[in-house]
Amino acid sequence: VGYVAQQPPLDWTQLVAAGGVTAAAAGTAYAQRILSTPARRLRRRTLGIRGTTTDRDGTPSPLDRAWLLAPLEGALRALSWAIPLLAIAVLLTR
Repeated sequence: VGYVAQQPPLDWTQLVAAGGVTAAAAGTAYAQRILSTPARRLRRRTLGIRGTTTDRDGTPSPLDRAWLLAPLEGALRALSWAIPLLAIAVLLTR
């Protein structure tokens, strides 16, 4: 409480930065929710997946659970690193 009472007043650049950080945090939380919902469904509710994808040259590739989960889990992993790095950056600016 003492720090807040004695700190110099915020200028407009600090307010804009705080708004930007808040928007970034909300955006990453929203992205995490969009990605985790189908990934969770694939992991918990899906019994099996059958199918193939065919490349333009005619090469078939099997379509399986791991193939579908890979981009979702990769993006979620990237977010799991980005959010703590964002928090560290915010702490270092103070």
